[in-house]
Amino acid sequence: MLAFVSRSREQRSVPSLVRALRLGALGLHIALTSLGCRLLSQRFDERTRERRARRWSAILLRILGVRVVLRGRPPLPGRAVLFVANHITWLDVQALSTVHGARFVAKHEVADWPLIGRVARHIGTVFFRRRSYRETYRAVNAVTSTLRAQQCVAVFPEGTTTQGESVETFRPAFLQAAINSGVPVQPLAISYSSINGVANAAIAYAGERTFLSSLWAVLREPRLTVELHFGPELSARNTTRRELAALAHHIVRARLEQCSLAPLAGAAGNRRRRSIFVAPVAATG
Repeated sequence: MLAFVSRSREQRSVPSLVRALRLGALGLHIALTSLGCRLLSQRFDERTRERRARRWSAILLRILGVRVVLRGRPPLPGRAVLFVANHITWLDVQALSTVHGARFVAKHEVADWPLIGRVARHIGTVFFRRRSYRETYRAVNAVTSTLRAQQCVAVFPEGTTTQGESVETFRPAFLQAAINSGVPVQPLAISYSSINGVANAAIAYAGERTFLSSLWAVLREPRLTVELHFGPELSARNTTRRELAALAHHIVRARLEQCSLAPLAGAAGNRRRRSIFVAPVAATG
């Protein structure tokens, strides 16, 4: 049975020099990408945007020593789906981007972040203000339009990150976009393990952990594996967003239980923090 641990006793962290080199390479990668976004400010077609997003994320994960493993069947190229996933850390976005250049939904503050904000805008992120029904309505319409244009979108409807030991209730707001556009929903379970195969909660961007401490935890790991478990596509026809959210939640939780070989904790038993890429807190209906 796999157990979630903050850090395996048997595993050694990488030397300080390697961490420093990784951090320097990461900063250079982000800075060069931001500069490129500024110099090449013209609009790219969707195929170019997806290719650039996938390449950028693949390089970033390679720098950090993160390997992506696919389970199940991701959608075929050119087929639009609404990915609905659990959320553990900021690496979730990069991992999915290496497989499919989907667009994401993020709180509006991210757009103004140094370097990262420019990259987020470059890859077509949909920004909105949380706790605002008007902003939520606007963002849902933007996601609907994106799906109708046969482009994939990924949302994290827990509205928070966890340590991977539980799956919070899925808020149904953005599931309405799949219903409006007639695009299927594809549940996606995300899990992390260390070099020894033990499920790793040390890198989670949850609880009281800051982004920098989460980044440092990733830099310490000799190697991380992130598994993306693609569930079956769910038709958005003749259903409600609440029903879709409940079914997607059940599938994601079941996939993670199969991965850990242990029942996941309930929602109340897990420390959490508000996420960067989230479904809105205000829109719970």
